[in-house]
Amino acid sequence: MSQQSKFFTGDPFFDRYLTTLTAFSALCLVGAKYQGRAPYGKFGHANKQISLDPRFGWWLMELPATVGFLYGFWRGNRNKIRKQRENRDHRVPANIVGKVFAAGFLIHYANRGWYFPLTIRVAQGGKQSFALW
Repeated sequence: MSQQSKFFTGDPFFDRYLTTLTAFSALCLVGAKYQGRAPYGKFGHANKQISLDPRFGWWLMELPATVGFLYGFWRGNRNKIRKQRENRDHRVPANIVGKVFAAGFLIHYANRGWYFPLTIRVAQGGKQSFALW
């Protein structure tokens, strides 16, 4: 195996895949740089976008992170418990560290995604435009 094929991981297929994705990402970023200003907020066009209350828009933006994490954490713990029962191995640690990090994440997102949107001050009748494409 040549030195070049051991560039990232030693697996030629994965290395080629990773290199291709990195190059593609770089090309996309270079292309995006010359597309102009972001088409939302004060630069947006009302006829092309959806206008939402900023509080609702913020909550909607943070919802997938909270729901996705809760589903993934619950699913992962359920599979772990099932495997412990199948193996009848009661010596497996209780995953305290994972639960502590999960609690920290949930406290953070309770503030960021659920409490903060309620406290955003919005001008009377103010709407924000959000681009979907």
